[in-house]
Amino acid sequence: MSKKPDGSYIAKVKKGSEAIVKVSADINGKKQNMGQFKFRLKSVPDPVAKFAGKTSVDTTVKKSQLTAALGVIAELKDFVFDLNYPIRSFDITVVMGGDVKTLPSASNKLTAQQKELLREVRRNQVVIVENIKATAPDGTIRKLGSINLRVI
Repeated sequence: MSKKPDGSYIAKVKKGSEAIVKVSADINGKKQNMGQFKFRLKSVPDPVAKFAGKTSVDTTVKKSQLTAALGVIAELKDFVFDLNYPIRSFDITVVMGGDVKTLPSASNKLTAQQKELLREVRRNQVVIVENIKATAPDGTIRKLGSINLRVI
């Protein structure tokens, strides 16, 4: 358990499905028990990567959406807390006329070279956003699923 600067606490639980939190207070120099509470524990799921407003369940993208994209973001779907998963790196792969071109980014933003590659993409070509890595709130690196898009 660690205290944050705003006065709240973070409890990191390694395993289990329940935790009992015991609360005490210092009242007039004496420690007094204030009660205990049972909490259900839930693992934080991996976020879903999005690129050009698309996720891994989407299959097509307009060329205008590709060229307007700024980078990759990670979103938690249907989770009770708003947690941040910054993207640390990803690759853009495009199959063009039998050639496969892969360009990396060491951040969440598209590089100048990746933007240029996306400007060259034509209808029915496939763009793959892959090797997406995000930093979880606990500092671990999570590898997210790829996004495969056919240009329409």
